Amino acid sequence: MPSFDNPMMMRQVIMDHYEHPRNKRVIDHPLARSKRMDTSGCIDDIVVYLHVENDVIKDVSYEGVACTISTASTSIMTELLVGKTRKEATNIID
Repeated sequence: MPSFDNPMMMRQVIMDHYEHPRNKRVIDHPLARSKRMDTSGCIDDIVVYLHVENDVIKDVSYEGVACTISTASTSIMTELLVGKTRKEATNIID
């Protein structure tokens, strides 16, 4: 786990997720839901896909375009939320 107080390490994590985003795809499952998020003052226009069964997140993905920080944070989020309950996911996002 990277040290959050090391700016260079965090920069490397952000750039890695921006250059090699994880889970950038559409979830093709009948239970998957999506939410579009865009920002009028930025290039961010992302659709996030979520597949939840029995209150557990089975899969998270996204597609679209966004700035470096939005792309990296969305990529990181998709890795952190799989296998979590809705409550756990909410705590992580908060």
